[in-house]
Amino acid sequence: MALFFPGCGGILAIGDAIIRQGDDLGFVPDSLMGDDPEGVKKGLKKVFSGHLDRDFDTLLFAHGPPWVGGAKEGLRRFLESLPG
Repeated sequence: MALFFPGCGGILAIGDAIIRQGDDLGFVPDSLMGDDPEGVKKGLKKVFSGHLDRDFDTLLFAHGPPWVGGAKEGLRRFLESLPG
């Protein structure tokens, strides 16, 4: 589940679907994604690509610091780096 808040420049809270490690975004380890990690990743890519239509500048994560400023572009770069 993702929650979108239009105020404060737009905030997208994405729980633990995507994690932040420094200035990089990534997925949790495959061992935490069930029986079909690649299928889960493809599904997450599709879902989060749809959120790029929203106007946001901050990402909130279940684990790790928020990404404040430029978060939409960071999410776009991450999604574009994924196969398929």
